[in-house]
Amino acid sequence: MICSRCKLRINEDDDTCPYCGEPNKAHQGNDNDFVIQSESETRSVPEQKYFFKAFLDIYKKYFDFSGTTGRGEFWSVELIVTLLLLPFTIIYVGVEPETVILTSSQVWIVNLTALFLFVSFIPLMALTVRRLHDANLTGLFVFLNIIPGFGNLILLALLLMAHKDNKYESKK
Repeated sequence: MICSRCKLRINEDDDTCPYCGEPNKAHQGNDNDFVIQSESETRSVPEQKYFFKAFLDIYKKYFDFSGTTGRGEFWSVELIVTLLLLPFTIIYVGVEPETVILTSSQVWIVNLTALFLFVSFIPLMALTVRRLHDANLTGLFVFLNIIPGFGNLILLALLLMAHKDNKYESKK
């Protein structure tokens, strides 16, 4: 069942939505998706996930390069990753390369950041591939990252594209 307020999946047994507190009402339509009506077409839009739930879900789908990921979920995760990498960036702003001497707390932050990047590399790649699938593009576009300069900008433009009906969505 889908909450009528936050559009997240809830148990039918719950009296209220555990995410937003909305009283559990009978849901009209499909339990997995909510439907957007327009003049020309009716399309199904995947349910949206909350900010941190989306971040935790990338580790549940560690090697899952199939399926799709919506723009909201993708950019939520990217924002959290950016905020987690902020201490690492702050340490190195204005540091002269010849005189890099770190305190013990800075060394811990650098080591934890390196560990985070090592553990998160594959899930973030999978997330990017699923986001490209949502825009009806092949996941191979992720390799635009290795092209210096414009490759990252092209990939960014592709990641900003809206949802399109595609062959990558799982049909239930």
